[in-house]
Amino acid sequence: MVDARHGRIPATLLFDPNVPAESKALFALLELHQGPQGCFPAQETIAAAMGVDARTIRRWLQPLEREGHISVHPRYDRRGMRVGVSYRLLAVVRQLAARAELAYTDSASGIKSPEPSTQLEASPAR
Repeated sequence: MVDARHGRIPATLLFDPNVPAESKALFALLELHQGPQGCFPAQETIAAAMGVDARTIRRWLQPLEREGHISVHPRYDRRGMRVGVSYRLLAVVRQLAARAELAYTDSASGIKSPEPSTQLEASPAR
């Protein structure tokens, strides 16, 4: 059975000349693993999916992190033992923020609406 999902590569990453194609493909695979709780596939799992070893995955992660497209954070269990890493896909975060920014701009007039948090008035103090 063929998996119909696909990983997306944001344009900011796609056209970044400082990131090699292999790293861009790796980003797309990480994006497939992104879920509501985050992105934390094991490097061995990623390596197997891409047909390389875990050391190659670590090498491909470096330009993504260096150029600000992802951040890598260690994960620990309740005893404080390291159990892996989580990935924050910063390019996706920036893309979502840009969409939110566009949602607050009136398309006809080009005038920005106030942020949702500033639309609520504070209730008077008693």
